[in-house]
Amino acid sequence: THARARAHTHTQASIAAFDQGYSLQALIFELRRHELETGDPMVDKTIRLTDQERQTREVWLVLVYLTLHRVRYNPKKGVTPPRPEDLLGLQALVESTCDAVEAGFSLNGLKLELSLRQSTGETPVPLTQAQLSLRSQWTRIVFLSIQAVVGSK
Repeated sequence: THARARAHTHTQASIAAFDQGYSLQALIFELRRHELETGDPMVDKTIRLTDQERQTREVWLVLVYLTLHRVRYNPKKGVTPPRPEDLLGLQALVESTCDAVEAGFSLNGLKLELSLRQSTGETPVPLTQAQLSLRSQWTRIVFLSIQAVVGSK
Protein backbone atom coordinates (compact mmCIF):
# COMPACT_ATOMS: atom_id res chain seq x y z
CA THR A 1 0.00 0.00 0.00
CA HIS A 2 0.91 3.66 -0.24
CA ALA A 3 1.45 4.00 3.53
CA ARG A 4 3.88 1.06 3.57
CA ALA A 5 5.84 2.47 0.65
CA ARG A 6 6.02 5.85 2.38
CA ALA A 7 7.16 4.18 5.62
CA HIS A 8 9.89 2.35 3.73
CA THR A 9 11.03 5.59 2.03
CA HIS A 10 11.12 7.55 5.30
CA THR A 11 13.04 4.77 7.01
CA GLN A 12 15.58 4.63 4.16
CA ALA A 13 16.03 8.42 4.33
CA SER A 14 16.61 8.24 8.09
CA ILE A 15 19.22 5.51 7.60
CA ALA A 16 20.90 7.60 4.88
CA ALA A 17 21.24 10.51 7.35
CA PHE A 18 22.71 8.11 9.93
CA ASP A 19 25.12 6.86 7.23
CA GLN A 20 26.27 10.44 6.66
CA GLY A 21 27.02 10.82 10.37
CA TYR A 22 24.21 13.27 11.17
CA SER A 23 23.37 13.35 14.85
CA LEU A 24 19.67 13.33 15.54
CA GLN A 25 19.77 16.96 16.71
CA ALA A 26 21.62 18.06 13.55
CA LEU A 27 19.17 16.17 11.35
CA ILE A 28 16.13 17.72 13.04
CA PHE A 29 17.74 21.16 12.74
CA GLU A 30 18.36 20.64 9.00
CA LEU A 31 14.82 19.38 8.41
CA ARG A 32 13.33 22.41 10.15
CA ARG A 33 15.69 24.77 8.33
CA HIS A 34 14.67 23.43 4.94
CA GLU A 35 10.92 23.40 5.39
CA LEU A 36 9.26 24.69 2.26
CA GLU A 37 8.39 28.38 2.20
CA THR A 38 6.72 29.90 -0.84
CA GLY A 39 6.66 33.51 0.34
CA ASP A 40 2.85 33.46 0.49
CA PRO A 41 1.87 33.26 4.18
CA MET A 42 -1.50 31.63 3.40
CA VAL A 43 0.07 28.90 1.24
CA ASP A 44 2.94 28.40 3.69
CA LYS A 45 0.45 27.93 6.53
CA THR A 46 -1.32 25.12 4.67
CA ILE A 47 1.78 23.22 3.55
CA ARG A 48 4.01 23.65 6.61
CA LEU A 49 4.10 20.76 9.07
CA THR A 50 2.07 21.19 12.21
CA ASP A 51 3.75 20.81 15.58
CA GLN A 52 2.13 17.38 15.92
CA GLU A 53 3.47 16.32 12.49
CA ARG A 54 6.97 17.52 13.47
CA GLN A 55 6.73 15.61 16.74
CA THR A 56 5.63 12.46 14.86
CA ARG A 57 8.59 12.82 12.49
CA GLU A 58 10.96 13.23 15.44
CA VAL A 59 9.61 10.10 17.17
CA TRP A 60 10.13 8.25 13.89
CA LEU A 61 13.75 9.44 13.71
CA VAL A 62 14.42 8.52 17.34
CA LEU A 63 13.06 5.01 16.71
CA VAL A 64 15.27 4.52 13.66
CA TYR A 65 18.39 5.88 15.39
CA LEU A 66 17.81 3.82 18.56
CA THR A 67 17.31 0.73 16.40
CA LEU A 68 20.49 1.35 14.41
CA HIS A 69 22.42 1.69 17.66
CA ARG A 70 20.80 -1.46 19.09
CA VAL A 71 21.76 -3.61 16.07
CA ARG A 72 25.24 -2.01 16.04
CA TYR A 73 24.83 -0.81 12.48
CA ASN A 74 28.06 0.52 10.97
CA PRO A 75 27.38 3.68 8.96
CA LYS A 76 28.86 3.93 5.48
CA LYS A 77 30.94 7.01 6.40
CA GLY A 78 32.36 5.15 9.39
CA VAL A 79 31.27 7.73 11.96
CA THR A 80 28.47 6.56 14.20
CA PRO A 81 26.22 9.44 15.30
CA PRO A 82 25.68 9.73 19.05
CA ARG A 83 22.85 7.70 20.55
CA PRO A 84 19.81 9.99 20.83
CA GLU A 85 18.26 10.85 24.15
CA ASP A 86 15.28 8.63 24.82
CA LEU A 87 12.96 11.15 26.43
CA LEU A 88 9.86 9.13 25.50
CA GLY A 89 11.03 5.77 26.84
CA LEU A 90 11.16 4.09 23.42
CA GLN A 91 14.25 1.96 24.12
CA ALA A 92 12.17 -0.85 25.68
CA LEU A 93 10.05 -1.11 22.51
CA VAL A 94 13.21 -1.11 20.36
CA GLU A 95 14.80 -3.80 22.55
CA SER A 96 11.76 -6.08 22.57
CA THR A 97 11.25 -5.71 18.81
CA CYS A 98 14.93 -6.41 18.07
CA ASP A 99 14.83 -9.42 20.40
CA ALA A 100 11.72 -10.74 18.62
CA VAL A 101 13.32 -10.32 15.18
CA GLU A 102 16.46 -12.10 16.42
CA ALA A 103 14.18 -14.93 17.65
CA GLY A 104 12.74 -15.24 14.14
CA PHE A 105 9.44 -13.37 14.44
CA SER A 106 7.93 -11.76 11.35
CA LEU A 107 6.25 -8.38 11.72
CA ASN A 108 2.79 -9.95 11.68
CA GLY A 109 3.88 -12.64 14.14
CA LEU A 110 5.26 -10.01 16.47
CA LYS A 111 2.09 -7.92 16.27
CA LEU A 112 0.02 -11.03 17.04
CA GLU A 113 2.24 -11.83 20.04
CA LEU A 114 1.88 -8.27 21.37
CA SER A 115 -1.88 -8.43 20.86
CA LEU A 116 -2.12 -11.74 22.71
CA ARG A 117 -0.10 -10.37 25.62
CA GLN A 118 -2.45 -7.38 25.82
CA SER A 119 -5.62 -9.54 25.68
CA THR A 120 -4.38 -11.98 28.35
CA GLY A 121 -3.32 -9.22 30.71
CA GLU A 122 0.42 -9.98 30.48
CA THR A 123 1.26 -6.33 29.93
CA PRO A 124 1.91 -4.32 33.12
CA VAL A 125 -0.48 -1.52 32.12
CA PRO A 126 -3.46 -2.06 29.82
CA LEU A 127 -3.23 0.11 26.69
CA THR A 128 -6.00 2.12 25.05
CA GLN A 129 -6.84 1.56 21.37
CA ALA A 130 -4.89 4.71 20.46
CA GLN A 131 -1.85 3.47 22.40
CA LEU A 132 -2.13 0.04 20.75
CA SER A 133 -2.23 1.69 17.34
CA LEU A 134 0.85 3.79 18.11
CA ARG A 135 2.72 0.77 19.42
CA SER A 136 1.87 -1.10 16.22
CA GLN A 137 3.14 1.77 14.05
CA TRP A 138 6.29 2.21 16.11
CA THR A 139 6.96 -1.55 16.00
CA ARG A 140 6.68 -1.41 12.20
CA ILE A 141 9.25 1.43 12.05
CA VAL A 142 11.72 -0.56 14.18
CA PHE A 143 11.07 -3.69 12.11
CA LEU A 144 11.60 -1.82 8.82
CA SER A 145 14.82 -0.31 10.17
CA ILE A 146 16.15 -3.75 11.06
CA GLN A 147 15.16 -5.18 7.67
CA ALA A 148 16.83 -2.29 5.84
CA VAL A 149 20.22 -2.81 7.46
CA VAL A 150 20.35 -6.53 8.26
CA GLY A 151 22.28 -7.23 5.06
CA SER A 152 24.68 -4.36 5.78
CA LYS A 153 26.04 -5.70 9.08
